[in-house]
Amino acid sequence: MANNIPTGQEYFFRPYRWVILVAIALIQFTTNFANIQISALAGNVIEAMNLTTAQFGAVASCSFLGGAVFGFICGNFGDRYGIKKVIALTGIISIVGAIIRVFSQNFATLFIGMFLIGIVMAALNANSAKIIARWFHPKQMGLIMSIYVALSTVGAVVALSSTPILMARGMDIRGIFIIGLVTVVIAVIVWAILAREKPEGFPEETEVKSAAGHIKDVIGHKHLWLNSIAMFLMMGAFISCSTYMVVGTVTYKGLTEIQAGAFSSISAIVAVPLMIIVPAIITKTGKIKGGTCLILAVGAILVSLAWSRPNFTVPVMAIMIIGISLIGNGIPLMKQFPAYLPGIPEDSIGTAGGLQSTFQNLGAFLVPSYILGAIVGANIYIIFFGITIVVLIAALIMLFVPNINIKNPDAPDAKAAEE
Repeated sequence: MANNIPTGQEYFFRPYRWVILVAIALIQFTTNFANIQISALAGNVIEAMNLTTAQFGAVASCSFLGGAVFGFICGNFGDRYGIKKVIALTGIISIVGAIIRVFSQNFATLFIGMFLIGIVMAALNANSAKIIARWFHPKQMGLIMSIYVALSTVGAVVALSSTPILMARGMDIRGIFIIGLVTVVIAVIVWAILAREKPEGFPEETEVKSAAGHIKDVIGHKHLWLNSIAMFLMMGAFISCSTYMVVGTVTYKGLTEIQAGAFSSISAIVAVPLMIIVPAIITKTGKIKGGTCLILAVGAILVSLAWSRPNFTVPVMAIMIIGISLIGNGIPLMKQFPAYLPGIPEDSIGTAGGLQSTFQNLGAFLVPSYILGAIVGANIYIIFFGITIVVLIAALIMLFVPNINIKNPDAPDAKAAEE
């Protein structure tokens, strides 16, 4: 097997790796928490700032645009100048964005604030594969990446559940945004104090490459491009599920808005444990490509079958929730590929992750509104069949990407350490 990260060394088992996990998990949780707060404030923000529906949609999704614009750059800079510096600097930029959001009174300032909040999300997302691959043994990659990705959903769930409660107790929009600001500040400070570039004993780089050198390492890698395109489709489909869930079930399945909101929240809650357990099991089998294709195909088919049922009963809802969750399980699995695809040097994994991150965020930004939304128009009923097709295409593309079998990474020292 061709691995890009040296395996079986003691540096994969330094206790400090758990501190690093806490640091990246905290940024992942707080930035998604702050970002999703605005979705729970939709009606209040639209009224207070006199926004159109289109303007609010742009504001709510512009953090994905930030990831698309800066993902590749942040990954490349992480390789060139160091991950700790890049995430700390982008964290400061996102804090500035959160401050701007607190004092925003119109579309322009709110858009700028939300866009800047997404910058540190882009930096962390681009470099996450490299961070985890440096600090954790390949056999732990699936579990750790799953935990990291799941924290974004946890942040969203907490934001969606806590914001209405705070509003009901008299807190205004500015107060809600201040809470988001404080959480991001805490996460960035923790990162700046506790983060380390690499574990003690990790091999030093034999040469210092330029930014162009790192780009050259990955730009012609066809399998990375295929993986990134599949991520574009899969992420766009997954975000489309949450985007159209409430309006679709209210309009076509007879649910009230409260029931639809509860259904959407339950979907997110169920997705968290599945997003940790399923990818970890698949990674343990060593058949990551096959497992990814399988869960994407099964998830897409379950969503289509559930949505086609005339009666949206509890069992049908359960099938749809499982289907959406399986689609989401593809995220932590596919994010492992930049770290372990043959032909990508270890010192250029950030750039590779940045390319994938750019496609991931582009998909989240473009597919729901500008691709699927534009195709189906006002007929939202067929949107979930479109989601099925998009996910199946992603699974088909992944068939042409080589497997990254990390079940037996030839790690005698790792086995000894585990014993």
